[in-house]
Amino acid sequence: GLTLLQERFVQQYLIDGNGTPAAIRAGLPSRDPGHAAVKMLRHREVAKAIQRERAAAAARLGISADRVKNELAAIAFASIADVADWGPEGVSLKEKSAVAPPDRAALAEFSCEKTLSEKAGGEKATTSRTQVKMHSKQKALDALARHLGLYGRGARTIANAAGADAAGGE
Repeated sequence: GLTLLQERFVQQYLIDGNGTPAAIRAGLPSRDPGHAAVKMLRHREVAKAIQRERAAAAARLGISADRVKNELAAIAFASIADVADWGPEGVSLKEKSAVAPPDRAALAEFSCEKTLSEKAGGEKATTSRTQVKMHSKQKALDALARHLGLYGRGARTIANAAGADAAGGE
């Protein structure tokens, strides 16, 4: 079992996954909340409780590692050409039915603004402005690359464990 303080830390840590604020919010007695958080996270029962709670939340929400990776891949490999057309007349969004669900997942926001104005001679003209914003491809690619061990500490660790031949690829 966990002590009351450990339980409070676990609950606070689950909010944002950041140990220092979790230690402060949980009321851990320490002059250095960062150090207290590290000690708490290294405690076997605390780590197990965090894993259990995360697994339970993932199950409740229907979240799996594959689902997260699929969403990252949709963002990483989406092209704005899959959701919009452009040319001399401006930008237009494709019909929703013409955009595949993975491509829709890559959209962060879009907006269309129409303005009615009057030209010389009393003619009325409508101008429209369409803005399309995609989620960050770079962040999604970085997350996937780190997960796959393509670079960073994980890549070096895997390469060292596999031997020098694996470091250069196949």
